[in-house]
Amino acid sequence: MKNLSENYNEAQYGAMRTSFLTAFPKIFTDIDYSTQIFDKMKELSIKKGFSFLPTHFTNEMAIEIESRHKALNGALSKHISKGCLVIEIAAGLSPRHLQYKDYDYVEIDFKPVIDIKKAIYKSMGYNFNDMLFDADVTDTSKLKEIFSKVLNKKSYKKIIVVNEGLFWYITKENISNMTKQFINSFEKTDWLWITSDCPTIDKNTSEYRNVIANSAKVKRGKTFDDYADFTDLFKQLGLSNKQYKLKCFVKYKNLSSAKLFSVTEKDAIDKMDNYTNIAVIQKTK
Repeated sequence: MKNLSENYNEAQYGAMRTSFLTAFPKIFTDIDYSTQIFDKMKELSIKKGFSFLPTHFTNEMAIEIESRHKALNGALSKHISKGCLVIEIAAGLSPRHLQYKDYDYVEIDFKPVIDIKKAIYKSMGYNFNDMLFDADVTDTSKLKEIFSKVLNKKSYKKIIVVNEGLFWYITKENISNMTKQFINSFEKTDWLWITSDCPTIDKNTSEYRNVIANSAKVKRGKTFDDYADFTDLFKQLGLSNKQYKLKCFVKYKNLSSAKLFSVTEKDAIDKMDNYTNIAVIQKTK
């Protein structure tokens, strides 16, 4: 991308690029609102002075991105209830807010991402501005401020935090600090955290899975070695987690990208199984 404004630092623009490039594979799926969001993103990004190279975009991640998104939605739908607050951290250009627009839904991400997300929503006829917050999600003081603002305006008996892809870019220390802030801010509520970033047993590290991160010039953080490492971090904080395969929530017949690219059921399931898992994290009972 060129013509980068001096309004944001490179880390913020890295998040912006990742959001753009992750949105692209979704246009090869039937994920609701994905095509509309991508089309609006293209229009707005050009106006804001962004430009791209063809090599920045790849459709090779379509099955993984589709299955991850749909599986996280499946887990969220299982746990969500009337009067619940959903908080999506590092929301990017995820269409999930629109898919769950009947619920109170907060999105948090870097300022350039939130700025363009607001513009996209406005162009689509939605105004979620009072529920969209710009912040570095690893800045726990800023998270505390946002949570206080939201919870002082309305009380909730249940809060669900969701994230998709974030753990690949931040450290275990960041994750631990965020978790501690959730524990402190949500102590009076029934809360849980649904993440699609739970380590698999046999992770595929094929080069095509690095195209988005490489194109976006985002440095991957050192997070978890394996599922035991993942579990241990949350256990030390008084939380337990339950692990699910993506295929627990999304079936091959529902993967429109697999049909589009004529990928067999076995190959599609293999892609899902060695990509990532879903974890539901909550207070130890």
